[in-house]
Amino acid sequence: MADVVLIETVPPPDVLDRVLRESSVVLVSAPAPARAVLVALALERGVPCVTALPIGLHDAAIRELEQCAQRTRAALVPWVSDVPLAQLARTASDRAVLAPALRERLTNGAPADALDPDPDWNVWSQRAHTADSRPAAFAALGLRTQPEPRWEQLTRVPQEMGLTLPPLETLAFERGLKPAVYLTLPRAEAERWATHFAGCAMASVDYDLHHDPVVDRRTRANRPDGHGTHRDLFIARDPAIVRQAKTIYEDPRGPSEHLATMGALLGYPSCCIAAFDALADRSNNTAIRHAAWRRTHALGFAFASVLNNLATHVLPWFPCTYACPQSTAHARAVLESLGESHPAEATTLTARIDRPVLYFDHARAIAFEHARRESAVAISYDRVTAVGGDSGAVTAAFCASTAALFDAARAFTFDTDAWTLERDGGAQIEIARERGAPGALYPFGV
Repeated sequence: MADVVLIETVPPPDVLDRVLRESSVVLVSAPAPARAVLVALALERGVPCVTALPIGLHDAAIRELEQCAQRTRAALVPWVSDVPLAQLARTASDRAVLAPALRERLTNGAPADALDPDPDWNVWSQRAHTADSRPAAFAALGLRTQPEPRWEQLTRVPQEMGLTLPPLETLAFERGLKPAVYLTLPRAEAERWATHFAGCAMASVDYDLHHDPVVDRRTRANRPDGHGTHRDLFIARDPAIVRQAKTIYEDPRGPSEHLATMGALLGYPSCCIAAFDALADRSNNTAIRHAAWRRTHALGFAFASVLNNLATHVLPWFPCTYACPQSTAHARAVLESLGESHPAEATTLTARIDRPVLYFDHARAIAFEHARRESAVAISYDRVTAVGGDSGAVTAAFCASTAALFDAARAFTFDTDAWTLERDGGAQIEIARERGAPGALYPFGV
């Protein structure tokens, strides 16, 4: 491993991945907010000692970094001018925490460096369920305009139909891209796939699934064999993998206590396993996608379209960023295999994931058709399509309000605190946003 690496600017994703895997001491002086993300990535990849210039962070973010350092047994060291590199190197070797006053050091950054807090997803989901009109559905996203749009003159945007695809994880397994496959399906569908893989080693766990379709939060309770709404299938050519996976899922503590082991069994990249492990809430898929968006955006990386998991998952895992080199390579291989067996479906899927998406949560998202990048914070487009999960009344209200308003425009400027829509002829609609409201542009394809 390299002795000491200084990261002053954000390198390309593949270079960053290699540097973090080969270093024993990483000093981060890159501009905020990339600095905080780089610290987290270094800790997750097992760098023994990480130090950084003071960063302005919210308390929750600081706690996440501290917890990550504890899990990885790394030394998280504030950057102070009187700490020589030799002392940092010694800290790396014995993994001792050099400076206990981490919180005070990290919170001394300038207020401009502070990241906005993550949305309170439970609050926004609740607001969505209580909205009973077009204006209320728009306001339920923390949005407001002045003057109020003439909602009755807007045309409801249809919800995009889902694609009929084979589970892409099974395709990856059959093509030898993964050592094992983990399927979580309704029991009847699981039985069909069990028959399909009858020649492989296999184990199953039945459970009841509870799902919030707005934020895509999934919780489960294991049930005896033959009971429950859903079934997990663990399939591999090596019986030992199947036995170990079943043991993990039958553990009363759940798979969260064995993430590294389980991820390795399934062939997931270690960087993505570590990022998933660092999340405060792993049951909320909207929050997981938002975390990957935040990291990718903070680092200034391009969003790889093959990693677009806002409506259809090419990968069975969540990427650590939407630029992860290992995830990108795997997703491309899966799409190539899909093109060989289902060429029409592969063409449609590739076109769908190559669109920028304004993503609020799983039930409320807009894809921009034929979008063009006009500036760092602006795109133009021909029309929009509502994408993502269908939660019934919440999605219907979104399609008739927010999606309809965006469909009536042809350009979108997405500054953090305020958005602007521009209609044909130049008329503009200013949209103010509540602090902590959901909604971010995932710039796939532009």
